[in-house]
Amino acid sequence: HAAIQIVVSVVGGAISIGLAVVGWGVWSLVFGQLIARIVQMVMLFRAARWRPSFRFDREIARQLVGYGKYIWAFSLVSAVSRSLDQLLIGRLLGATSLGVYSMGVNLCKLPANRINSVVLRITFPVLSRMQKDLALLTSTFLRTLRHVSIVVFPMGVGLFAVADSFVLSVYGPKWEAMIPVLQILPFYAVSLSVSATTGPVFQAIAKPQILLYTSILHQVILLAMLFGLADYGLKGICVAVLVPSFVSSAIAFTLVRRYLKIRVGDLLDPLVRAGASSVVMLLAVKAAQHQLEAVSAGEVVELLSSVAVGSVSYVAAAALLNRADLREFIASVRQVATARGSVF
Repeated sequence: HAAIQIVVSVVGGAISIGLAVVGWGVWSLVFGQLIARIVQMVMLFRAARWRPSFRFDREIARQLVGYGKYIWAFSLVSAVSRSLDQLLIGRLLGATSLGVYSMGVNLCKLPANRINSVVLRITFPVLSRMQKDLALLTSTFLRTLRHVSIVVFPMGVGLFAVADSFVLSVYGPKWEAMIPVLQILPFYAVSLSVSATTGPVFQAIAKPQILLYTSILHQVILLAMLFGLADYGLKGICVAVLVPSFVSSAIAFTLVRRYLKIRVGDLLDPLVRAGASSVVMLLAVKAAQHQLEAVSAGEVVELLSSVAVGSVSYVAAAALLNRADLREFIASVRQVATARGSVF
């Protein structure tokens, strides 16, 4: 099921970007999400055998309330977080900067939001069934981390690499102020998606309070940095959003490593390998862009060529530097495509 959602996220992002390139504007986001949900529904109904039924259990309800209060509080803090930066930008920098930032951050977070939702909804029940088997829970968590990393790292680094040509060819010169946003916040989106793999672990081992406490710390740092860096304009705001996500992600992974007794090397390995493959992709894209600029190629040609070069170079780099994870991910996708029952 996790593989289904990753496929859906990739499909939705690809459709949104493709429609944006051909001039659909904000509607590219709408139809990207709509088509992604249709694909998700078809694949889930094909893979699942379970059908819902209605039943109420008072004891289970009591347990859920006791456990869920932390999840509810975490959701409330997260809801505030989703609006805090934009509220302050509108007040401190004005409506124009708010519009530019909102468009940029939505583009960056589109894949991250889908992956975060997927990781929580799918891996939490799976990991919960494994909570008494620490070895199995750990291996499943690391497998999820590998799958997420191999998808989100090239997305984030790729958007950073094509920020200039993407904005100028899709939105035009009047949106040039959005370029710095797309050069910083893709790494925020990567951080969100990667750290999202830790949330289900804390829920599965009955430590949901960690989600709440780390989220509160995140908001405190974010608020302080937003006020402190507002004088530096949109670049400052983006840095203020980026840094707290790195801090909270580092804390989350440190705690996961402690509770699951994971070696540092095993935890960092999928991140380093996906990151290294993405750096190779970045270098290839920048080299291609340099050649295209030398012959005065247009922005659209540069964007499409960069995407093509980036896709090929990332797969090639992953095949060399991250072969085992790439094979595992492809096998999971194939399993989904041919599944008649549950993937797990």
